[in-house]
Amino acid sequence: DKKKIAIFDLIIAIITVVVGVMLIFFRNEIVVTIIGVYLIVFPLIRTLIAQKKVEQLKVELPSMIIGVALLIVAPRGLIHILGKVAGALIIVFSIIYVVVGLVAYFKAKKLLENAKGSCVYVDTDGNGTVDTVLMDTTNDGKFDTIVKIEENKEN
Repeated sequence: DKKKIAIFDLIIAIITVVVGVMLIFFRNEIVVTIIGVYLIVFPLIRTLIAQKKVEQLKVELPSMIIGVALLIVAPRGLIHILGKVAGALIIVFSIIYVVVGLVAYFKAKKLLENAKGSCVYVDTDGNGTVDTVLMDTTNDGKFDTIVKIEENKEN
């Protein structure tokens, strides 16, 4: 469901903004290591579950590169310099991700609102032929129109 995916992406983007803020203001080796792992694992998971893996990898690659850089630099004491740069980059990428997530959410919502009513073809007398069409023209999940199909019998 596109709407649920968009909401999930929006939540992840908000969490990522918080991670970026943590990286800027709370820089120590443990926090930087946790954030580095986070920036590798979550993009990797999103890439693995995506239908278009190559395109998703292109989107997730900047986050993964920052995560690897944090894991390499964290134990070496360059946390303060890289922390500010990485934190700012994470926030910028996350804000872009929030905007993309909101656009996807509203597109999915609009698609659902503009969906045409559904219909089901039914064999009500059990003779193996469709004789009734049930339609939901108001998109409320209930069939509100019933059309009987008359069979042409030529003699």
